[in-house]
Amino acid sequence: MKKELAIVLGATGNITFGLANVLMGLKKNNIKIPHEIIVFEQNISARDKKLLNQIIPISFIEYKYPTTGEIHSKSTCDRFTQMTFSRYECLTLLNEYKKVLWLDVDLLIKGNLTPLVADFNSQIGLWQTKQPLRINFTKNIDDYNMESCFYNAGVIIFNDTLTNYKDIREWCYKKTNELSEYLYCGDQGIINILLEEFNLNILNIDEKYNCHPRSKKSSTASILHPYCAEKFWNFYNNKEWNQNYQEWIKIGGTPYSGSKVGIFERFIKTKYPEVPNPLKYPRNFINYFKTQKYKDFDF
Repeated sequence: MKKELAIVLGATGNITFGLANVLMGLKKNNIKIPHEIIVFEQNISARDKKLLNQIIPISFIEYKYPTTGEIHSKSTCDRFTQMTFSRYECLTLLNEYKKVLWLDVDLLIKGNLTPLVADFNSQIGLWQTKQPLRINFTKNIDDYNMESCFYNAGVIIFNDTLTNYKDIREWCYKKTNELSEYLYCGDQGIINILLEEFNLNILNIDEKYNCHPRSKKSSTASILHPYCAEKFWNFYNNKEWNQNYQEWIKIGGTPYSGSKVGIFERFIKTKYPEVPNPLKYPRNFINYFKTQKYKDFDF
């Protein structure tokens, strides 16, 4: 007999501080449905695993991108961190669970998630943005509606009414390899075209479950999600996230070792939140303004 719910995350050893923050949020806002927490991981130390399990009981599964003989398989792994594609494995977990909830590790959980899961009866659920699908790719992909508004992949609910989930998982990896050189946002573009490919029954979840910190609705959100490159640890100053982070450091967890966003980047990102980082990706930054993609951005 299948279990009710799996809550799934993916993390590498250098972002356990983000994972810890989400786990603290899950503990504070316990979902009132029997569930298990599963983390797909790479290179998380034994020490951090022990500390993470002190926050809330979790199971770790080592993740490895299933490379094949296809020409773009290695290219995919070279261009993106493998962990971004671990959400495809939520489909495999439908073997054991009736519902699977994927959460990115850059989230801040602020409220009750029980209604999100308990009332879910569609095949898949995501929050739909106001931006066109085309911005997830470096070129338009034939046979798909590139002007449709895409769904953000940071919070996804899967239901086992999705009976062909094994075929969909295989398709995701195959399509990722096929379109590797055109992916701008990693797995998010693939997740979106699969919705059209398989004509899935989609629930457009409420924005309060996947809300950007700059949104006017952020004060009442259950999940805050800074889904651009600017995160709570390098750009946004959020009291609750900071408190969780300090608690993680206090118990001996691995800290954030990267840099903060500089003054110039902060100015650009405040005015145009989704524009590529001008210092790290100058060519993309220029091309973004040439194509005026920033005009599509709307919270």
